[in-house]
Amino acid sequence: MGLFVAPSIRTEGWQLSPMASLEAIRLVEMLGGQGDRDLCAATLPFDRVPALLERINLQTLHARPKECPDSAGQLASELSTKLGQRVSPGVPRDKRGRWGRLVVSRTGYTGNDGTRRSSCACGW
Repeated sequence: MGLFVAPSIRTEGWQLSPMASLEAIRLVEMLGGQGDRDLCAATLPFDRVPALLERINLQTLHARPKECPDSAGQLASELSTKLGQRVSPGVPRDKRGRWGRLVVSRTGYTGNDGTRRSSCACGW
């Protein structure tokens, strides 16, 4: 994860925004995925999820709803469903550990040829 410092929209001063680090961008590209133009999200083919999980710290993952980081069981269940394999990242020991996590989602669609495809999206 990286940070981008920009002028604040709502107040005078500056604001920090999470974004993909150069290392994260390279990893997504290496795994056959694609980063969004604003560097705040990336999408991977679903079959590349195991390779992603081998290379990242599982404690950086998050799933909706917002309350998930407070419950290790709920977070593990939500992530396992979205990632298609058992994942147990635990809960952050420090409340600041919630900030900057990768929010995981899973999407599916049917291609023009009728083939069902899935992808995994991660957003910062």
